[in-house]
Amino acid sequence: MKRTLYSLGFLLICLNGYSQTAEEYKRSGLSKENNKDHRGAIEDFNKAIAISPDYSAYYNRGVAKRNLRDITGAIDDYTKAIELNPYFPLAYSNRGACRFELKEFTSCIEDFNKAIELYPGDQIAYYNRGEAKMIFKDYTGAMQDYNKSIELKPKHYNSYLGRGNAKSSLGDEKAAIEDFNKAIKLEPGNVLAYNNRGNSKRKLNDLKGAKKDYDRAIRINRDYAVGYYNRGIVFDQMGQFEKAIADYSRSIKIRPLNVDGYINRGVSKARMSPPDYVGALADFNRVIEMNPDIATAYNNRGLTKFNLKDHGGSIPDFTKAIELNSEFAFAFRNRGKARIELNQLEDGCSDLRKAGELGDADAAELIKKHCEGTGK
Repeated sequence: MKRTLYSLGFLLICLNGYSQTAEEYKRSGLSKENNKDHRGAIEDFNKAIAISPDYSAYYNRGVAKRNLRDITGAIDDYTKAIELNPYFPLAYSNRGACRFELKEFTSCIEDFNKAIELYPGDQIAYYNRGEAKMIFKDYTGAMQDYNKSIELKPKHYNSYLGRGNAKSSLGDEKAAIEDFNKAIKLEPGNVLAYNNRGNSKRKLNDLKGAKKDYDRAIRINRDYAVGYYNRGIVFDQMGQFEKAIADYSRSIKIRPLNVDGYINRGVSKARMSPPDYVGALADFNRVIEMNPDIATAYNNRGLTKFNLKDHGGSIPDFTKAIELNSEFAFAFRNRGKARIELNQLEDGCSDLRKAGELGDADAAELIKKHCEGTGK
């Protein structure tokens, strides 16, 4: 899920003792920025800084630069504002938001920490820090920040959404649903809360409830690829493979570079009755063309070849999956089965035993059937 971070707005500030001309340029810059004339605003802040540089001019120019997607330039200006006034919480908060966008997650948390230290009432800094902690899978810490954000702003939609995501990541799906319910109440037209509530319901095996939420998300946004994708998962789990394939296809049409859609569509094709192994093979081939480093794609393609009785052709795919993920138990099991079909008992039994060591529950029965008493 794409994370939404906030920056605080312009600092409306005029400092005594500065030349009137510099103040006029700053006021003009603020007016232009409020009218979305970002470049004109920057020109005015440049002139104000040339006459009398102060932290507010750098800060406001940083805001304008961020609105032009000059994230690095914005960080430079916020940094200069902090150098001139190290007790200015807004500059830390906004610099943290920019660093998040650049995936500098450790640095952004440091900025949010400082912003909160200087101004404990900075609701946005708490929310943004929670989002950054989610990246580090610090779900408990993120939840604490979302709690504080909600305490400071009880109707903040994204904080309920974020806290619901944190609770879901901690395995508390019922509590997550409560937060998604609150988010929906605040913004009933936002697809994310419906989608995420559907995910939690699916994890609780409430497939009908999950489908209703995905249906709702899709009604709100007919081009919501994630909604079609997730509803496809539900249809697959319901055994309605043709509907699953249709939804994955819609998702792929909207987001043709999303490899997960091809992977899941291939799985549904292989699971339908009668199986469409040729179609599944085409999907897994497409995934590997798009990204040759996905172990699941090789395992699934190998399994499809195995089901097409191409046992020799399946082994290189299982081997590649294992090269990419040395703890891929299913790939070891599948390669073991293929090797046994080719009468390579010693290597096949070795693979099955490795699968068992990695936690594959089906490996023990296969070992008993093919390997015990054979000396392999």
